[in-house]
Amino acid sequence: MTVVPLKHLVRINERSLPETTDPDFEFRYIEIGRVGRGVLLDEPERLIFADAPSRARRLVRGGDTIISTVRTYLRAVWPVPETRSGLVVSTGFAVFTPGPQLDPRYLGWLAQSDPVVESIVARSDGVSYPAINALDIGDLYVQVVSIDTQRAIADVLDSETSHIDALIAKKRHLQDVLHQRMWAVLASEILTTEPPVVPLRRALSAITDGPFGSAFSSCEYTDYGLAVVRLGNIGFAEWRNDEVAYLPLRRLEEFRRCEVREGNLLIAGLGDAVNHAGRACVAPDLGQAIVKGKCFCAQVDPSRAIPYFLALFCSSPSGAEAVAVGARGSTRSMINLDIVKAMPVPVPALEVQRRIVEKIQRVRAQSTTVRQDLDKQIALLQERRQALITAAVTGELDIPGAA
Repeated sequence: MTVVPLKHLVRINERSLPETTDPDFEFRYIEIGRVGRGVLLDEPERLIFADAPSRARRLVRGGDTIISTVRTYLRAVWPVPETRSGLVVSTGFAVFTPGPQLDPRYLGWLAQSDPVVESIVARSDGVSYPAINALDIGDLYVQVVSIDTQRAIADVLDSETSHIDALIAKKRHLQDVLHQRMWAVLASEILTTEPPVVPLRRALSAITDGPFGSAFSSCEYTDYGLAVVRLGNIGFAEWRNDEVAYLPLRRLEEFRRCEVREGNLLIAGLGDAVNHAGRACVAPDLGQAIVKGKCFCAQVDPSRAIPYFLALFCSSPSGAEAVAVGARGSTRSMINLDIVKAMPVPVPALEVQRRIVEKIQRVRAQSTTVRQDLDKQIALLQERRQALITAAVTGELDIPGAA
């Protein structure tokens, strides 16, 4: 076993889409949020070059391994299977192509191991948006064993992790069933009351969208200051707190019309097959905050509706259907302010809304308890999976056939 810099064993970011690419060139795009630690969380998005974001540039092929160089706390690493083709990933990934001394499968397992992943996290700069240069990852020292040993290790890990992954998939399916139960109860309650259906704007006092285009970018984020509500913060009638970003506080005057206050209705203007456009949540107390582009912030008229009730409907499958009529795009839907205002929503009497909200909160609490138990079980399985990978590539695990 020898120890060498990773860059001596791989080629880094060797292929990319040039700006002269045919506008009709079609590919499947992977962004940071679609990759977990060793897994693809969501299928790639089908795009053509003309419609693709400017960061959709890195070409990958089967046998490569992609490692996130931004938001490195996500520990996003994915070994690309040999069966995958036509993929393009965000420039937020570094693409590692194995050289002759590395088995492609072994590279994927090596990149997922604790010594590599935790070194990347430790060397990243920034707090709320940590990042690392691809060449700095290439400077990491790794242990190298013979090709035969690499293949033996990869064979064992392929087999053992597949069993663990199957168990994890079953538990996540049960979580999805619990999630869908809440929406079924909501639909039943609304249907029973036969409420009037009106454009969303009639239930609001005011609504605004975030600054158009690239009014600011991730490189401007700071570790504290003016909170920025982004798409990743808007869940299904729940606030997601794991991706809060900040701008310097002085920027508030520049974006005053986009200000977010506690109790506002936050609506996502962009979505995909998993997180549909139009989903919504109620803003928590964020201090001084603004909403980013492709997000909407509304003040609910208290005489017409309860913010959480509207967030529930917008986030439900019925809400997804209501907004889909005006949405555009095939796999990645996008809506504008006019579509949001015109979205048809049921608005029963306030006392009925309160009753429905209370019932859904009880159902959600019951489901949350079970889902949290499943989360713990999944976490233990993931820990087992990770310990197995690390032990195998560091030589702590006895691998049959490995020297």
